[in-house]
Amino acid sequence: LFLGQPFTITNELAPAPHVHTAKATASTGTSATSAPVTITIQLSGTAIDDPYPQIAKMDTTVELQTVADGMIPPLGLAAPSDGRLFVFDQVGLVYVIANGARQETPLLDMRNRILPLQADYDERGLLGLAVHPNFAQNGLIYTYSSEPTAGAATFPIDPGSGTNDHQNVLAEWKIDGANTNRVDPAGRREIFRLDQPQFNHNGGAIHFGPDGMLYLAFGDGGEAD
Repeated sequence: LFLGQPFTITNELAPAPHVHTAKATASTGTSATSAPVTITIQLSGTAIDDPYPQIAKMDTTVELQTVADGMIPPLGLAAPSDGRLFVFDQVGLVYVIANGARQETPLLDMRNRILPLQADYDERGLLGLAVHPNFAQNGLIYTYSSEPTAGAATFPIDPGSGTNDHQNVLAEWKIDGANTNRVDPAGRREIFRLDQPQFNHNGGAIHFGPDGMLYLAFGDGGEAD
């Protein structure tokens, strides 16, 4: 650079002006830095085509059709491979939708386990539902719910965070062998409890990944993060 010879910049730079300096160090340890040099990087060749072409306007009508109603705050659903849908309601109910209609008797009733929810606004309740990838063979489903504090949590609250509001519980349930539209309440297996300091920011979505593992989304627990 000092001798006016060509040089190469080995790092990748975006197309734009870039300011560089060069530093030379002698064997004696003294060094000198050049004045700033502005290098402008430009693209060569022609621009690529727009990868997002304009969407053509069409006379397409999209309509919504009611599949099920009569629930309070349904938060989501899980779909076993047999064509049914399991819709879970925040108050602690899981309903079966089969042949386009909701069955009146719930698949699972957890209302005796769920905390009483505030009438105006609440982020607790039955927050997640997942169906085991081998559901057809083992009949297992999983729930994530807000329940009263009952003993030590698997993941306890920070002792300096104050009083605990409730515990979020991940549990496994088994379908009744005599009635596949019902859960056998005696087959419940608790997996873990998590202390929650506040009624909000609980998270709760649970899903099985393609690796067969169960993934759970936590919130930050409220109380100003």
